[in-house]
Amino acid sequence: MAKKKDYGEILPAFHREEKVLKALANRKRQYILTLLCHHRQGMTVGALTKQLGITQPAVSHHLQILRNAQLVTYRRKGLESEYYLTWDVPLRTLISDLQKVGRTK
Repeated sequence: MAKKKDYGEILPAFHREEKVLKALANRKRQYILTLLCHHRQGMTVGALTKQLGITQPAVSHHLQILRNAQLVTYRRKGLESEYYLTWDVPLRTLISDLQKVGRTK
């Protein structure tokens, strides 16, 4: 059973990474990340919209949440934006925080 102090160490790790955890908790955003994994060269909002079968504003909303969590980035290409994965840094930080807490037991 975890000691009370253990909760005090792990909760800040979760709070620091709350944006990442919330972003990953949605199935549409998980699908966007999966698509971007398979399209390392990037995907436009239009291409993502076609693949997801939802409206362009809905796709843009999900991409904004992923950008705020630093899981994706984008580059303007003419009139369109291409999106790319950048999730290795936020996920490494989350995993590192959780591992540190695990080691302090």
